Amino acid sequence: GVEIATGVAEPEAPKINRSDQAWFTEGWGEFQQHMASFHLKVDPAPGKTMLTSIQDMAMMLGSRNTYRNRNYEVLGEFIAQLSSKSCDPLVQLNGLKVVRAILYLQPDRARWTTAIRNREFHRMMRNETPSDAEKTTPQFTSTQTLIGSMGGVELVVAYFAAPEKQTVLAALMLAVAMLDGGCRAVQDMFAAILTPALSSQTFFQQLHQIIEDGITALKQQKHLKQEVPAESMTQLLAASNAAPALSESLQYMTEVMKMLARFCMGQHKPLQDILLNQRFNKVSYDFYEKSVNYLSELEPQLREAIRNEDLVVVEGGIRGFHMLADAMRGPNHANQFAISSNALYDLIHRFMVKLQVESPEGSKKGAFCAGGYDELARNNLRSRLKTAVTTCVLQFLEGGVNPEIPRHMLNMLQWSSLASNMDKCFKLIQSGSKLVDQELLYEEGLNYFFTLKFLKNFDENDQFIVPAWTPFMQAVHFFETRCGYVEIMRSQRVERVYFALPVTCIPGGALDKDFPEMFDAERSDPDRKNQNFLDNMLAVIQRTMHQEVVRDSNMAWTIQYFTMICSVSFYNALLIHMTVIFGSYTPWWHREAAMEYMGASDPTPADVWFNEDMMPTTIGVSIALTIILGLVACLRAVAFVYAELWDIIRDGLHDSKYDKTAAEGAWDQGEVDKDDRGELDLEESEEEKNNRKDPFAEKNKSQPETVEGERLWIDQSHACRDQAVQLETGSDHRSQVPVVLV
Repeated sequence: GVEIATGVAEPEAPKINRSDQAWFTEGWGEFQQHMASFHLKVDPAPGKTMLTSIQDMAMMLGSRNTYRNRNYEVLGEFIAQLSSKSCDPLVQLNGLKVVRAILYLQPDRARWTTAIRNREFHRMMRNETPSDAEKTTPQFTSTQTLIGSMGGVELVVAYFAAPEKQTVLAALMLAVAMLDGGCRAVQDMFAAILTPALSSQTFFQQLHQIIEDGITALKQQKHLKQEVPAESMTQLLAASNAAPALSESLQYMTEVMKMLARFCMGQHKPLQDILLNQRFNKVSYDFYEKSVNYLSELEPQLREAIRNEDLVVVEGGIRGFHMLADAMRGPNHANQFAISSNALYDLIHRFMVKLQVESPEGSKKGAFCAGGYDELARNNLRSRLKTAVTTCVLQFLEGGVNPEIPRHMLNMLQWSSLASNMDKCFKLIQSGSKLVDQELLYEEGLNYFFTLKFLKNFDENDQFIVPAWTPFMQAVHFFETRCGYVEIMRSQRVERVYFALPVTCIPGGALDKDFPEMFDAERSDPDRKNQNFLDNMLAVIQRTMHQEVVRDSNMAWTIQYFTMICSVSFYNALLIHMTVIFGSYTPWWHREAAMEYMGASDPTPADVWFNEDMMPTTIGVSIALTIILGLVACLRAVAFVYAELWDIIRDGLHDSKYDKTAAEGAWDQGEVDKDDRGELDLEESEEEKNNRKDPFAEKNKSQPETVEGERLWIDQSHACRDQAVQLETGSDHRSQVPVVLV
């Protein structure tokens, strides 16, 4: 023993007999940690060992500057190796993460710095959407298409049958990243591989099993809460044991809903139909019905999940409703009828009633507030979830082919609760409440109003909607002034479209104008009237777009204050004239005669005061006002160049081109003759009228209503039978039928 100052011997430590295997295991662990931290420069924490390596491999494989990777040959070989059945499961898991990281890092993006890529990689680690996906940049879309064409789609489909759950989850995340933003090319690749039974049966079986596992886990959790007393220790143990499985199932379901929503994004009808019915497969699954069942089982968990800020559970509900909404867009009438059910309407009603804004004073769960939970974050989750629910409701009404669905909704839902929620949003917006994000409140309130306004058209006897919103007319008026409305006549039916007006278009906004120039059209000929109206409308749109660009720049004052600058220059010039007149300022061409007259006799005191006091003051004020007028004129010239000159040049070029086109007889495609003076002769004989055929009649006979195309065809009258005006809309409406703009 060792003697210490007190003279008491310290007992010897007991000897521990350890086997060679135990000593080796301990030393091997320390060696691994040392190598990872100091030599490989990776995080040795569980689950994070390969993070830095994944980022480095993604940068190498996704760059064309890599050796022998000019056309991504190395990337293609890497994905091919991952698809091999002999590939190690750990290599498969990390390989999927590497391929997904390429989408986030975009190694060939020249202007991206290391800091930007590190930020994007951290977004991937937090399972957030790539920043480029929200803006749908061409570079990101090309990267998605590249990964899909190099075998990424086949990789996802193949790994759905993997026995390791983490590999399946990684495959789901890769599919979500490839489809983010609704990449059409990748959607087409998935549609091509999921349509044949040979390549899709296993995929859909595994997808169905994941959804069933999620529903089963939720039912087990619900059963535990109902059957076991709250104070029982066995319940606590069972809940703790079931929590990891439930959390894992919910994470899987969140990714499944995100993937299915991106399948349907952009109104991709082939994938929308595949999720309803796999007609070539031996066993077909209705994934929309399964999704409604999952949301029904998830609903009891959502209130507690929001209080606990459990994003996995809440995001699962939000993504589920967005997926159902995307599945019905187009409109996809078959999916509308398939998803419409009493179970879904009952679920929507429960969401509207149970999810209410929480305030610190009115919260029944004081412990949550005391524990530091953020009311703003919880209320934002509630608002996002209810907005997703109302978005799903609105998609039932798109297209308006059959009134059965809206009439069914009128009888099933409790509209007073929906109107009450709209009023709460209005009051929170008016009070400037900090309990919920104002943008989320505005979007949620508008969705309530759109739903009520839309269904009012089907409430023939004012039995449901009017009594529901009458007590909240202030809220109705508030959202009505911020609502745009368009009617489209399609195949003898009226389709209604409601949309939120931009802030500049609401009453009192910058664009709250009548725009009379739109109606400055020739009235004698319906064809020319239509063309003039569309040209004027496009001119207003182009001018507005140009002004919006200027408003977003440092020269925004040239748009915002142009009218005020013109007024200042006018009143300044008026003030100069008033000063000259009332100051009796003598013009220079009369000044010599006036001086001779004034010097002809002895000046009076008034003459002395005028010459010595009034005249210098008048001259000084006039000079000062003239200088100010010159400065204001310069400002007005600069504002004119930025705000108005572009429109004048554009209108001049358009008018010259339009006149030239009209002079060449383009109105009737050569069927209208020119007389000797070069003017258009719009008269035609009765024989020509009788022989004239209606092209639309033949088109409608030979070409039924389809879901392809991106054009609205406008047929205003029989006078424009031979010349339809084709208006490119830029949206994916997917129909090409005669339309009357109302």
